[in-house]
Amino acid sequence: MKRMIAILLILAVGCLPLFAQDRITKGKDLLLKGHTKEALALFRKAVETNAKDDVALSWLGKTLLAMNNPDSAYVVAKDLMTLSAKNPDGYMLSAQALLKLNRPQEAYSVLSKGIKETKNHVSLLVQLGLVHLANDSTNQAVVAFSQAKEQDANNPRLYEGLGDAYVKMGTQAMGMMQYQKSLELDSTQIDLRYKMANIYLQDRQYSDAGKMYQSILRMQPDNENAALELGRLYFLAKQWAPSAKALEMYLKNHPDDKDVYLMEVEALSNSRQHESALTAAKHVLEMDPKAPKALLAAARSLYFLRKHEESNSFYDQYARMDTLGVEDLKRIGHNYRYLKNDSMTTVYWQKALALDPNQSDIYSEMANSYMRMKNWEKAAEMFEKKIASDSSYVTAYINYALCKQQLKEFPQAHAALSKALQMRPNYVQGHYYMAVVLTQMDSVKAARTEFETVARIAEPEKDKYKNELKRAHRYVAIAYLQDKNYAKAITPLEKYTELDPNDAEMWLFLAQTYYAVNRKEDAKRAFLRVQKLEPNNKDAQKGLDIIEMSN
Repeated sequence: MKRMIAILLILAVGCLPLFAQDRITKGKDLLLKGHTKEALALFRKAVETNAKDDVALSWLGKTLLAMNNPDSAYVVAKDLMTLSAKNPDGYMLSAQALLKLNRPQEAYSVLSKGIKETKNHVSLLVQLGLVHLANDSTNQAVVAFSQAKEQDANNPRLYEGLGDAYVKMGTQAMGMMQYQKSLELDSTQIDLRYKMANIYLQDRQYSDAGKMYQSILRMQPDNENAALELGRLYFLAKQWAPSAKALEMYLKNHPDDKDVYLMEVEALSNSRQHESALTAAKHVLEMDPKAPKALLAAARSLYFLRKHEESNSFYDQYARMDTLGVEDLKRIGHNYRYLKNDSMTTVYWQKALALDPNQSDIYSEMANSYMRMKNWEKAAEMFEKKIASDSSYVTAYINYALCKQQLKEFPQAHAALSKALQMRPNYVQGHYYMAVVLTQMDSVKAARTEFETVARIAEPEKDKYKNELKRAHRYVAIAYLQDKNYAKAITPLEKYTELDPNDAEMWLFLAQTYYAVNRKEDAKRAFLRVQKLEPNNKDAQKGLDIIEMSN
């Protein structure tokens, strides 16, 4: 039994290095992904298991530095140096911690000792160069980096150091070449990617900066700082959808960051993600009920979501704090139009025009609102403005003419319709309105000719233009009857009764016209049709009696 226990103890002790190694491997992976707290816990556990594990101590110190805790990192570095005077990691961590603590001279002393003990270890030469850079001794830094290169030309940190030196000397292009070389040797350097992104931003190379932040996120999908910077970059470039997506990643863990949330609201709005923009705007308003940008974004989103009454409610709140712009005044007008309030519609559109008279897109809409309000004079004025801004807009001429017709200003109506028909000679309703205006001007022959044109061009689409055709055929027929031109009256009468077979009066006219041109059988059938529609129609009976007597 004792022998078994001894064996188990030996196995357990033998497994300890394996457990520690597993923790270190997992910790390094977590650190690479940006999960510093979780990595720190694993490295601490590894050190607790074996206080003399120099690898675990080294990674613990690096993690503490990454978490901006140089005091604790310095303590770990001293433990490492105590364990072994030949281990370069202790000297390097110590120097890095001292630099962060703004103690460059002590860092220099530690490195000088370490370089002597380790016989010019490359990592310490690189760190010495970084200390020289911190002291603005750029030339000495380049010397140190060059010495490091002689020791190990494949050390990625020396190229980053050289890059820093070149950037400090103002030759950024050379510096970026060194950074690229460093990344080629070690692509996992997150801090270096941040550094390069910042330089790209300073040089306004936004595309390259964006690519660098994207590369960070590929390595660390949860890196919220990279997501924030990428979101801001896309925002500046007005790439709204990518900006919103990147900012959303940051805001998951920072829901109280109002400024970034407002950027998110704007990015969502401008990328037409109106539901999400509204949700984000309302979140901001929970933090600050009077946030003007959020109120405005909510109003706009609700407008596009066709929630017009609620949209105007948010616009009202915003208007109490700030001045509404032209586009928003127009949207308020549209909201009222959808709510069937033409009076308020025109009020807000007039406000928009007062700020900028060149709003040709609402001239027609305003005119239509005035027409619904039967304010023909104002409507005509708006259509005039629309025509002035777009002389090829046929509908504006037609509607202007209809307004002038209501105002009994027939010559102006006639002139506008003539212009419209010059541009669209086969426009059925244009000819129809022209014919009506001519009747009001007592131009019977001209009106008849115009109605004949309506009948001719509308015939292929009888179902669509049934009402226009009925009036055209009726007018033409009666005009010819008044001129006693019975032969020409027959065709429009026949076409009319085809369209409206239940109009007894027009059947009677047709019967009488048939009789006038001696088509007695056709006349008889037409009189009988009148009697079927109106059994007590005396004129129909009289016509039948006359036909009977003439036989």
